[in-house]
Amino acid sequence: MQRGYHESMTLVLKPHSSNTTNETQISGEILRMGRKIIWQMKITPVRAWHVNPQFGEDPRKNWELWNWDVVEAFLQLRTHAADTKAPYLELQISPRGQALCLVILRPREAFYTPMALNLKCSVDLFEGGLKTQVEVELPADLVGGELWGGLFSCLGGAPREYYALNPNPEERPDFHRPELFQRLD
Repeated sequence: MQRGYHESMTLVLKPHSSNTTNETQISGEILRMGRKIIWQMKITPVRAWHVNPQFGEDPRKNWELWNWDVVEAFLQLRTHAADTKAPYLELQISPRGQALCLVILRPREAFYTPMALNLKCSVDLFEGGLKTQVEVELPADLVGGELWGGLFSCLGGAPREYYALNPNPEERPDFHRPELFQRLD
């Protein structure tokens, strides 16, 4: 049985060194079935949500959603382990179920919003926490066999807290670092 096609992978996010507190526990799961990905995240505890109700339901139009509370998944198909230049899908989900979806061709240089994306998202808010579940079909222009990526979370107003599956070592959080992605299937 190839991992990722029939069983999920549970992952624990670590705080970035810039965090002033590290009280939040964040875990995620990835399940891959061909080109379909089911991604889940759980955050506890959370005292208050930092959200913007002005964002809408269209995941192509919620630019700068990352400035508010979000969980994120970066999903990259690679032809081999060192294929860090392959494009990747960036998904962001807020506690209100607002989403942002981008295909990153070159981090901070070239990206686009997928015009058609098969995306289903649900958010379950409970006292002191949040659970999300996202089902997405990877866009056809992402090619390769191995699923690599990262899971992230940005929380709070000021100060912000950042969590990552594999946090970058520099002073400022930087999630767009494919060399820090890990294999997810």
